[in-house]
Amino acid sequence: MQIEKKAEALFEIKGVKKRFGRYSVLECVNLSIQPGEIVGLLGPNGSGKTTTLRIAAGFGWPDHGQVLLNGCPISPDQPKSRRSIGYLPERSPVYDSFRVARYLLFVASAHNMDRVRASDAVEYVLDAFDLNVVKNRTIGYLSKGYKQRIGLAQALISKPKVLLLDEPTNGLDPKQLIEARRMIKLAAQDRAVVFSTHIMQEIEVLCTRVVYLDKGILHPVPLKRSLPTGCVFIKADVLCREIDTLYKLLSSLSSDSKVTILSLGEEKFTISMTITKEKQSDLVSTFSKYSLLESLQVDGGSLEDRLIELIGEGSKK
Repeated sequence: MQIEKKAEALFEIKGVKKRFGRYSVLECVNLSIQPGEIVGLLGPNGSGKTTTLRIAAGFGWPDHGQVLLNGCPISPDQPKSRRSIGYLPERSPVYDSFRVARYLLFVASAHNMDRVRASDAVEYVLDAFDLNVVKNRTIGYLSKGYKQRIGLAQALISKPKVLLLDEPTNGLDPKQLIEARRMIKLAAQDRAVVFSTHIMQEIEVLCTRVVYLDKGILHPVPLKRSLPTGCVFIKADVLCREIDTLYKLLSSLSSDSKVTILSLGEEKFTISMTITKEKQSDLVSTFSKYSLLESLQVDGGSLEDRLIELIGEGSKK
């Protein structure tokens, strides 16, 4: 009998906790990442995504737990420990008064590269992110799209093993989004990447795995839905005064599957459920009979649907 040995993670966040005064931001965050993975980090505003990335990058102290790179701890008071980590904060850390090439050379020197290595590294990222055309221009006069490219370039100039990106596509126009996706995919080759965003479409396009940060804990979110044979996934928006009324209407149709009901306020609810194909018409008839149905999607397999299941209120079988 052969036993397959599980590969050790390149990058790990283990049991990280963090409080700010009376408020607990991170309760117990655990995450392991292998090279080539792009892990999407989702969560509501104020959930601690930026705090998680700052601690992971070695710029913030956890109250408990540790961050490991190749099994070695990363610490804010040990700059050498985080040399193999590239970090792009939500606000791109560029100096508007610098010219592009001069700024990247400054970043390279901050990584203790000698003149030859620094020059080679700057040429590499200028080519990789199509920045040669603006390399002699002042950063402050460039578009946000170019500034994001420069931010990615500075994060990769030391050719790190781990790349941490905090809202890298926030505020970009459609053309810039397409360019940013290409840059991130390029940057992710053979690296472990954590990618934080509010845009779920970006997660679905770019990421190999998704986690959701809620109440200080990371929850895995499947990118693909696995449905039993002969079943379909239903998502419906309905109007109803009481949530219990919805359960009574659905109990005869979904006795063998999970029903998730998310309140949208003003007596409006979103229902997510898996149901057999034979009962699909009965479900539509039930809603129509009671004038509850506003919209209905069948086989809605989007990441949004799975998040609704994760954070939905009043889940019952």
